[in-house]
Amino acid sequence: MKKRNLTLLTAIAAAAAFASTAQAAVITTPGDGYAGPYRIAFQTNGSQVAPHSKPMADYNTFVTTEAGLIPELAALSTTWTAIGSTTIVDARDNTGTNPGVETGVPIYTTTGLRIADDNADLWDGTIANPIFFGDGTTTVGQGFGGRAYTGTATDGTAHTSGDGRPLSSGPGQNIRMARGGYTDSGWIGAASFNDTDSRGLKMLAISGVINPIPEPSSMSLLALSGLALLRRRRA
Repeated sequence: MKKRNLTLLTAIAAAAAFASTAQAAVITTPGDGYAGPYRIAFQTNGSQVAPHSKPMADYNTFVTTEAGLIPELAALSTTWTAIGSTTIVDARDNTGTNPGVETGVPIYTTTGLRIADDNADLWDGTIANPIFFGDGTTTVGQGFGGRAYTGTATDGTAHTSGDGRPLSSGPGQNIRMARGGYTDSGWIGAASFNDTDSRGLKMLAISGVINPIPEPSSMSLLALSGLALLRRRRA
């Protein structure tokens, strides 16, 4: 009996371990009941190799291609931009999240969790939930595979001092990187990674503003029903 119980407990533990690493469902709508305009951020599943000397447009193309590989994200028909800074363009301007320009809207993960309430909240040094991979898998505990090139400081501008430089700083530079699964400042910048390493790193991406299609109200449904009934009578 004891042996049977031990075997059962082992099986349960194995199943739990598998569940913690299994792919989650990709959710493209807010999971907290919010019904207004919003955005989605994710970390690319693919890696960007040797990002030196590239214009921002190339990084935006890369993350757009990555989003297109996820059916649920591709179906949104929205734009995608890289959460990264070059020597010329800051991440907060490239992504339209500069709090000095506009308030912005809530930002969510690909599993429906809220990352930030608005632009100022995104760039205040911390986020509410870690950013997931595009296919919904977590980046927590992913080690090297969860790192991403950003070249960005916590306020959304290019990281130009200390450890790590902006994207496109030139070959042989150590580029500021993020660590997957972090919610403190490490979500956007934690140490650096040399851009000539053939393994490359992933990147962070954010969608354009997504406007949910409102459900018809009960009054609208009543009006449509009345109109249909009136047309039948006239016929």
